Amino acid sequence: MLKKKKKKETPEEEIVVTPWHSYETKQVFEDLGSEEKGLWEHDVATRLEKYGHNKLTISEKFKVLKMIMEQFTNFLVLLLIAAGIISIGFGLNNYIHALKDPGIVNATLLEHGTEIIDAIAIFAIVILNAIIGFVQDFRSNQALEKLKEYFEQDVVVIREGKEQIIHSSDLVPGDIVNLEVGDKIPADCRLLEANNFKIDEAPLTGESHPITKNLEVVSADARLHDRKNMVYSGTTCVYGRAQAIVAETGMRTEMGKIAELTQVKEEMTPLQQALDKLGKVLGIIILVICAIVMIVNASLGEPLLESFEVAISLAISAVPEGLPAAIVITLAIGVSKMAKRKTIVSRLPAVETLGSVDYICSDKTGTLTRNEMTVKEVWKLQGKTEIGGSGYLLDGEFIQDGKTINPLEDPILN
Repeated sequence: MLKKKKKKETPEEEIVVTPWHSYETKQVFEDLGSEEKGLWEHDVATRLEKYGHNKLTISEKFKVLKMIMEQFTNFLVLLLIAAGIISIGFGLNNYIHALKDPGIVNATLLEHGTEIIDAIAIFAIVILNAIIGFVQDFRSNQALEKLKEYFEQDVVVIREGKEQIIHSSDLVPGDIVNLEVGDKIPADCRLLEANNFKIDEAPLTGESHPITKNLEVVSADARLHDRKNMVYSGTTCVYGRAQAIVAETGMRTEMGKIAELTQVKEEMTPLQQALDKLGKVLGIIILVICAIVMIVNASLGEPLLESFEVAISLAISAVPEGLPAAIVITLAIGVSKMAKRKTIVSRLPAVETLGSVDYICSDKTGTLTRNEMTVKEVWKLQGKTEIGGSGYLLDGEFIQDGKTINPLEDPILN
């Protein structure tokens, strides 16, 4: 029984989903331990320690050392490293013997330590492979880190009865926030006041039209898009004003739950699996052939050490030194091409995996598209007028008959 109690104390099972949308305002204040004047500073400090900062966290952040080590985990790369170390050993042995031999004058690496030159070439390929892979992964991870800034902003809160502007990461459950047009919702909140308040929930629910919010209590089992008295992190206010109380922050928000689902254990891509299998099969074949060559040479009366050296030299020559570098360079070219199309590839091998995809099923609005309806062409009796620009940006030109015109001078366009 004691073991079962310990299991219940794990953070994952401690999380209780509270149906804030089904509570009256008074009960929301009581459960969150807040009031209309907002929280006091000592309450904020206590809650920050309890709930943490209002940020989406990654279970395993990228670390430079780990990223470097990952470049040397491929079996083919390990095979190359082993071949390089053995080559250095044999090269140094031959070079030292040449130096000690009185019959050899001015011994050089090029003549008596060629294995060392081979090892340098092998390690150069391994290092080049690692540099290309690391640079691409580092750039991608930096881009992904910057994406988290999308959810971070300054927000107007009421604390100790006064309005303050704080960073959204410092919000805690129980804070009172003021929201207006253009604000991104900083956390999951229960509305206290709403004046013609409309929210764009496309990033969360895929709904293409703004949702009008109100203060009406809904049932506890109401679906996300039916909770009219709630606003959620990552969505945007497009109309009106409102005041709300923060109910959930960080990874406890609906957006945080989605982020949690994406933090799955990394698996090997089809290309990585194929290369790993190739490396192991190649390694076994090389070992078998080398063993046969060594046994045959020894049976013909050759010295055992020389037979071993011949077998190892054969093994090294059979290792495809250029294959890992060629694959990484090819994948890097694919990543650079996708980057030009504003696509972030988190891991280099993922480029190949995308090539194995037959169908992609995705909701359109707010995911594949930006949910910004814009006019591109206007047809009049005088002909067609093309309108440039993108989304809600205040730029672009009006072009008619190949010439730029001023729409304010055209009575129809005006």
